[in-house]
Amino acid sequence: MKKYILFLTLMFLVTSCVDDSSGGNSGTNNWRTGIEGITMSLVPDNPPSEVLSSGKVHVILKYANKGASSAAPFFYLTGYDPNILSFSNPYVQAPAIGGKDQYNSVGSQEAFVQWEAPINMNSLFEVDNFKQALSVTTCYAYETIAYPMICIDPQKYNYVEASSCDYSIKDLGSSQGGPIGVTQVKQKSTGDEVFLEIHFQNKGKGTPYISNGNCLNLRHDEVDMIYLSSVSMSSGSNFVCEPQAIRLINNEGYAVCRKGLDNKNSYYESPLKIQVRYNYRDTLPKKEITIVNVNRK
Repeated sequence: MKKYILFLTLMFLVTSCVDDSSGGNSGTNNWRTGIEGITMSLVPDNPPSEVLSSGKVHVILKYANKGASSAAPFFYLTGYDPNILSFSNPYVQAPAIGGKDQYNSVGSQEAFVQWEAPINMNSLFEVDNFKQALSVTTCYAYETIAYPMICIDPQKYNYVEASSCDYSIKDLGSSQGGPIGVTQVKQKSTGDEVFLEIHFQNKGKGTPYISNGNCLNLRHDEVDMIYLSSVSMSSGSNFVCEPQAIRLINNEGYAVCRKGLDNKNSYYESPLKIQVRYNYRDTLPKKEITIVNVNRK
């Protein structure tokens, strides 16, 4: 009996010391991960593959925010002939929806957008059936924030001083909870300044862009663009970066940032905050439906 009680006591001590950092409510886990932002899909059979001309076409979209930034997405229902399907409001702006945070590593719950339209046969009364294609495009403003650790050493090239700096960038990770990711940071320094070469990549399926207009009608100089809004250290001082408006070529781009050293006497490690903002456009594959004419003459 005493051995059994001792066994239970040991098991309690072991399990109580386990750090469950994988749970969705852990405040210490790295929740800025993943390459998704707003995700969306059509609800099965909404619309169905075949619709009678005497009925209506119903479209139901489900969406969620699986990234680490809040967003208020626009949804555009496109691809159909408006003379046949007269959707009253094909453009919908959804309310702002939050994503991941330190207490929620999954993202938002699903929400829904619905469209409905009667079928106008017009002069098609002699046609047995015909097809229409429906697609949904979403556009939303988003941001990616990365917090790598960086080592600053003004005495790097002073061979008299013994440096303990590790110059590899730490804790960057491969993604930061958004379709645009910070993939690499290269560092160089002098006795007075530190230089950073920061690389970005579009890891999502959509297109980043810079525009305040209709995202369905973008100019060539607006697409594949992101904006590096700030690069700063724990002191709050910002790096000066060029360019700030970064064009992604083959989904990749970079900027060079520089900053004067605040402390020139010793090395130290400090978290670096990299914040990039962008608009993002993504489109679902077309859903083809067949409209069957039940009143053929």
